Amino acid sequence: MRRVNHKATAKVLAGILAAVLGLSALTGCDDYVMAGDFYERRPGKKPDPPGREPVAMLLHGTVADRPQLARLASPVLHAHHEAAPCLLLHGTDDLLVPFDQSVRMEQALQRVGAAVQLVAVDGADHGFDKTPWMSRCWSFLRLHMQRT
Repeated sequence: MRRVNHKATAKVLAGILAAVLGLSALTGCDDYVMAGDFYERRPGKKPDPPGREPVAMLLHGTVADRPQLARLASPVLHAHHEAAPCLLLHGTDDLLVPFDQSVRMEQALQRVGAAVQLVAVDGADHGFDKTPWMSRCWSFLRLHMQRT
């Protein structure tokens, strides 16, 4: 019987649901939002151990086994003009989630006219210290809260 790490699965689901529903997309400000496109995602430079990949845990199978579900779970495919403003903070040297995932999310949101800003944190890996970036997060939040 395969064991499921419910805590890890819940973190993945929280981020995906937040991104898909447009409730939050502070990628990098929190560690819940991950890859924007599961179907076309290339592995990071530091792959997860077999059977522990967050996407496989979410899908209860591989992307190859469940391509339709992978597409459905990919936030990049749910970009719409009424999406919540998105601030994407992503390390350019992220070994877990390739930086191009945030680039693709930014492009998808720009195509539909949604408010999005990508901040490339030069040389940062996946779990970089967000403290120096919090003022940028708050500024972004204040700007978009004033518009509502």
